[in-house]
Amino acid sequence: MGSNSNNTAELQQGLYMASDLINRFGNTSKPSYVEDSKAYEEKAKMKELDARERAMQEKRQAKQAAQTTHAKQEFERSRKTANWGSSGVAASGSRSLVEEGYQTTDREVEDSILYEGDRRAGEIMDKGTRDANLFYINTDQKPRPTTLSLGSKLYDPRR
Repeated sequence: MGSNSNNTAELQQGLYMASDLINRFGNTSKPSYVEDSKAYEEKAKMKELDARERAMQEKRQAKQAAQTTHAKQEFERSRKTANWGSSGVAASGSRSLVEEGYQTTDREVEDSILYEGDRRAGEIMDKGTRDANLFYINTDQKPRPTTLSLGSKLYDPRR
């Protein structure tokens, strides 16, 4: 009897272990590392998407700032023109050349604001890409290939 109860206990323990393994690994058709890989890839893509959204927001803010600056400068130029016209003072040279110079200066300021916005947006995108690649590396995933990393594969003959 004693040996029969030991065999039953061992069989019961084996069944518990088999049941545990089935519960742990049998419920998924894919290995868990594939699911983890997909989840990590999605998180990295979300980091890049978030960076792209922040960059677009930065560009929108720069465009808005440039439009505001344009409106203020246009107002100031029209006020100067009105003051000059009401003063009755005759100026030597062409007044239109002076106005054109003011407009050029104002356009340069607007372009500078837009350029800074684009530069900041580019920095945000670069940081987002770096963060996503770092996330890929930290989670033992393969980062997306860049043009530089593809190297000579770029020149393989097409089929």
